[in-house]
Amino acid sequence: MEAHLATSDPETVYDTLMLPALAYARRDASELSDQQEQDVLRGTAAILDDLGPIGLGSAPSNPGQGVSVCVLGCPAGSETDEIALEMLRRVLDATRFVVEAASTRMLSSEVVATVRERSYAAACIVALPPGGVPHAKYLCKKLRATFPDLKILVGRWGPPGLGGEGAETLVASGADAVGSTLLETRDQLSQLVLRLTDSASPTADRAAASPAIRTAAP
Repeated sequence: MEAHLATSDPETVYDTLMLPALAYARRDASELSDQQEQDVLRGTAAILDDLGPIGLGSAPSNPGQGVSVCVLGCPAGSETDEIALEMLRRVLDATRFVVEAASTRMLSSEVVATVRERSYAAACIVALPPGGVPHAKYLCKKLRATFPDLKILVGRWGPPGLGGEGAETLVASGADAVGSTLLETRDQLSQLVLRLTDSASPTADRAAASPAIRTAAP
């Protein structure tokens, strides 16, 4: 980790090292004891805390002064997905995004109710490979059927060959886009910011009128 940070762009550390480690641990779960699996998760979470936010300048430079877009993050099934979602939060510009995380214990109907109540601009379903496609697919269908205009992104972040084959299925189920890397999903969300804040310009009143877009206090 230290060697990578010394020689490479810090924001690539997730896709290069941390997400592959989580994906391989999920793949090999049957060969790990419960304690070993927890050690991987706790160790990754501890490293994440040590790293801190590294994406404060990663969103487009001026998509809309003082405006943030609200995104609901939906970990598809486990603590692994929750940790991966936290990585996404940390590569996003906190002045442009408000990312609120749903619990893995929430039923699909509860996720739908949350989106209805809060009127999010987008939902980002995190389903780290391998596996995770059936639940992500079901959630895509439920959200798309209820919210035709909601932007739905799915993060399938992991090494090539560990589940990327689910992308077409997820799009057919209602996802607008599927990202195979964390930074790809970050860029997809950045484009969403550009579209939404452009539509909210030129006045802050129009942005404030939409629950999905929040105007920062002066």
